[in-house]
Amino acid sequence: MYVLSLTSDKLKELERPVLTVGTFDGVHLAHIAILEKVVERARSEAGTSLVVTFKPHPQSLLDPQTAPPLLTTEREKIEMFTGLGLDVVVILPFTRQLAQMKAREFVEKILHQKLKAWRVIIGHDHTFGRDRQGRLETLEEMGPSLGFQVEAVESILCRGVPISSTGIRSKLLAGKVREAAEMLGRPYSLAGRVVPGDGRGRFLNYPTANMEVHSEKLIPGNGVYAVVSDFTVSALRGLLNVGVSPTFGGTTRRLEIHFFDFQQSLYGQELSIKLIEKIRDEERFEDGARLSEQIRKDEEVARRLLAPD
Repeated sequence: MYVLSLTSDKLKELERPVLTVGTFDGVHLAHIAILEKVVERARSEAGTSLVVTFKPHPQSLLDPQTAPPLLTTEREKIEMFTGLGLDVVVILPFTRQLAQMKAREFVEKILHQKLKAWRVIIGHDHTFGRDRQGRLETLEEMGPSLGFQVEAVESILCRGVPISSTGIRSKLLAGKVREAAEMLGRPYSLAGRVVPGDGRGRFLNYPTANMEVHSEKLIPGNGVYAVVSDFTVSALRGLLNVGVSPTFGGTTRRLEIHFFDFQQSLYGQELSIKLIEKIRDEERFEDGARLSEQIRKDEEVARRLLAPD
């Protein structure tokens, strides 16, 4: 798969581009339905499957105060696109100039002139262009004269509600990681480097790895979670604590992971974990001994949740 900019000469070599456009934060099941349709159509028409996405998230430029935390970093999105079999990813820098581009101008200059779109596939309710004035009908109106066909994909429902990145963020912030996984089509994951912590976990007989993730990545609500990681050949199982360690008067929010039956030092390593289920909210205990006892109970619950079928 190629990751290209809009100025790449390789764009001129693409055969019959079948494309879609969007932010695709989370690459959830509704996104996947569109992307799989792009790949399917491209293969059946001997074309090139292509996704156009943006960096940074448009809201971070349009209204930084309300910009959402990311469900997927750029690297994670590209990995997902690769796994879905797409041929090309075009990353557009989301600038003020692009934000001011009218919908028809975007179709004419970007989709037609730059990308030579053969077929455009989007969600039925997708909007684009300045003030989100562009819609499915805009593409259907312009397509015949510009030489591309248009195809819409209907919403994908989960528990009767259309799947959206906004809805997934809401579930994760509430700690409802299992419900978020239903909409993502996979467990929510966090990745980052293991950094030094306070060493309290070893004192409690539950050594932890402190993970530092991308600054824009969404961190689920505070609490204790059952997690798995494929850091080793056999999957590691463990507990993730998200919070400030109130028992010890902490104020800094951290991600602390304790893996079961694992003694290896992880300092400096890149780590990825999948959140399977929230066990409880973060609590303040009278002392370390009571906290240690609670962690023992948490481990029992997590082992049952993570036990192989």
